[in-house]
Amino acid sequence: MTQYAESIRRVFDENHELNIEGRKFYYKELVSFVREWLISLPEDYAPYLKVLFFQGLLPEEHERAMRAMEPLLICLCAPSIDREFIVSIFREYPIYCAVHAVELFRVHFDPNEEEKWGEVIQRYRYVVECLADQRIPWLEDPDAGRFPFLRLYVKVFVKLHNGASASQTVGSTMLDYVESQFEKVKDLPASQEFLLSLRKRLTALLAGEADNPELVYSDPVLLEFLSRYSSKQLPPSLQLMVGEIYSGLPHHIDFVNGEIKY
Repeated sequence: MTQYAESIRRVFDENHELNIEGRKFYYKELVSFVREWLISLPEDYAPYLKVLFFQGLLPEEHERAMRAMEPLLICLCAPSIDREFIVSIFREYPIYCAVHAVELFRVHFDPNEEEKWGEVIQRYRYVVECLADQRIPWLEDPDAGRFPFLRLYVKVFVKLHNGASASQTVGSTMLDYVESQFEKVKDLPASQEFLLSLRKRLTALLAGEADNPELVYSDPVLLEFLSRYSSKQLPPSLQLMVGEIYSGLPHHIDFVNGEIKY
């Protein structure tokens, strides 16, 4: 392949078996996913993706092959991944690469209701979860790292309000991170839309207006949230918000002995 006359780097350990039969099935699933969803790739990305997947090689110049989606695709192509690998890959790339990866997942795959690319989406979800690791520099940029996760946090309560299990959402794995950042971002202009949405969803939930209440009001994510509220462990501003909502409701749910009465 002529483009591999250029300087290349090894992305995956040479000791990994990259061309085994099981990976060929996964590769077909990945290619289908990439063709449908990663539309910002350059026209000549396909040979690079194949060589990455089966040989573990990419051009030395970062983003030369697959633009902003390159670190995500490295993680999706790898023979195996863990948090350390994901952090190490995304630390090599600009902030916007992590932003694109998280936002695409938030908009289209949270929660995963698409079985067509089950293995790919499962791995993609894990990548998004690991991008909440504070060793990745994008989280220090207030205009980049924190807001996608604030959106994912709000979506937890949107799903609960709509009668779905919060455990299906990727945001349910990031509650601690978002709450640890809440006081830092609450007053920023870009946060206000999401805080209004959060207040709206919490108001409905605390008023007992969730769809499918039998499921929602026994959901572990909601129970744990109310437990943090009752023990005053929420961020101060969020603690105050929930208290204001409760006091303003003529009828509301009660949280007693770890259970919700509605």
